[in-house]
Amino acid sequence: MKRISSLLILLGVSVFAISQTTIKMKQVDGLSIVPCKANGLNLTFSLATAAPDVTIGYGEANFMLKNGQLTTGDVISPANYNSTELHEGVVVNIKTIEFAGLVLENVRATVTKNLNAPIMLGQSGIAKLGSIQLDFANHVITIMNGTGNYDFSAKNNTDSQVQDGNIPKDAPVDVRMTDFKGKILPHEVVIFRSDLNGREYYGLTDTTGKFSVRLPAGDKYEIFILGFKDSTSYVVLDIPPLTGKAYYKDPFKVDIQFMPSKSFVLEDCNFETGKADLEEDSYKVIDELVAFLNRKEDVRIELGGHTDNVGTAKSNLILSEARANTVRDYLLLKGINPDRVTAKGYGLTMPVESNKTEEGRAINRRTEVKILDNE
Repeated sequence: MKRISSLLILLGVSVFAISQTTIKMKQVDGLSIVPCKANGLNLTFSLATAAPDVTIGYGEANFMLKNGQLTTGDVISPANYNSTELHEGVVVNIKTIEFAGLVLENVRATVTKNLNAPIMLGQSGIAKLGSIQLDFANHVITIMNGTGNYDFSAKNNTDSQVQDGNIPKDAPVDVRMTDFKGKILPHEVVIFRSDLNGREYYGLTDTTGKFSVRLPAGDKYEIFILGFKDSTSYVVLDIPPLTGKAYYKDPFKVDIQFMPSKSFVLEDCNFETGKADLEEDSYKVIDELVAFLNRKEDVRIELGGHTDNVGTAKSNLILSEARANTVRDYLLLKGINPDRVTAKGYGLTMPVESNKTEEGRAINRRTEVKILDNE
C-alpha cells in the first residue's frame, strides 16, 4: 500500500582491526589440523610445512565426485579423464578451500591413498594468502591477512572463532527518513530482519525523522518499512563479521526517501447486508487501524463510506455515511481523539470497479481511509 521511489543506503563505516589471522591448530596423532570447507564440503586439512604440493585423500576426492563437489571438468591431469572414479595420482582443481575466514582459490591437489588427513596443505600453499609466521612450540600459524583469532585446539572444537570480549560485537546503525521533498517523516517504523535467524529489530523515527539501533555483525538484514497492515521489503543491509580486535567505530548510515500512502482501503471491513452493523470478523482490521493511529499520533484521517449501485442514490448515501460513522464510533471507543477522525458518506458516486458484476460491486462496497493534511 505504500510506495517507495527511492531508498538509499549510504555507508560511512570505519573498521579498526589488526590485519592478521591467528590460528591455533588442533593436534591429532602428531598432525596439525585445521577445519576447512573444500568446495563447500566440511573437511579438515593438515599443515605439512615441508610438502611442496597439495594432496587430497582418495576417499574424500571420490566422495566429492559422487556428490557434485567435484566434477570430471575439475580434473586437470589426465585432461581427458572421464571415469566415475578418481584414481591415485589424478590432479584435480579445488575451486575454494575456506578456513578461518580466508579463502584459497583454484587449488591443484593430487589424489593420494593412505593420507593421514583429508587434505595436506603445505606452507607454500597457505602463503598465497599472505606472508606467514609459524610458532611450532604452540602450534600457531599467523597469516598477514584477515582479522581473526581462531582456536581449534580445544577438544571437539571444530570452529572456534575468538573475539576479544571487550570489543563490541555489533554495529551502530543511524537511520534518517524523509519524503521526496526532504520533509522529515516522524513515527515511521523500520524493521531490520536477520537473514541468519529471522530475528527482527525495530526502530521508530522521532520528531526529527531519525533513530539509531545496534545490530549484530556478521549478518544481512532485510529492511522493511511498516505500513498499515503490511510491511514491504525494499533493500538489504550487509554488516560483515567482526573478529579479533576489529570493531565498527562509525555507524552505518541508512538514508531513506519514502512516500507514505495517502489512502488505503480497510480490507475485510464488512457490514451486514443493507445495514450499518459490522460483521464480527471486521473488528480485527479496525483494531489494526487503532494501532496505526496510536503509533502515528500526529495523523488525522477521514473515513469514507462507499456502496455499489444497488438501490437509490439517496439510500446509498445515507447507508454509506452510517457505515463510516460506525467505524468512527468504534475508534473513539478505543480511545482515539474525536478531532482526529471524520466520517463521510459517498454512496455510489465513486466506484473503483464496474457495477455490472458481483465481483465489481463487492469491491465498490468499501470503507476507505484518507490521510488528511495537518492544518
